[in-house]
Amino acid sequence: DPEAVACWVAIAAEAIRDPRVKKAFEAALAETAGFLERLVADALTKARRPARDARAVAATLLATMQGYFLVSATAPQLIPPGSAAGTTRRLARLLVQGVGS
Repeated sequence: DPEAVACWVAIAAEAIRDPRVKKAFEAALAETAGFLERLVADALTKARRPARDARAVAATLLATMQGYFLVSATAPQLIPPGSAAGTTRRLARLLVQGVGS
């Protein structure tokens, strides 16, 4: 939903300026990061890789998602239609499998 994404990006911008908004925005990001970290830890364990990497992988995925939100709200022509979710899933798979590490 482009309107919801634009709203999220506007809230992120406001969080830079307003400490109250920043606190709420940080809490929302922290909740999402925690959820991702648990998912990644489970995936790393299943892949027989060290779960200690879960936080870094989760942070990478969160930053990827936030980047897609920002770019899709400000320069959507730069993102091929329908590519964000699949590309992020492939990135997650590569990070969990440890390709290139």
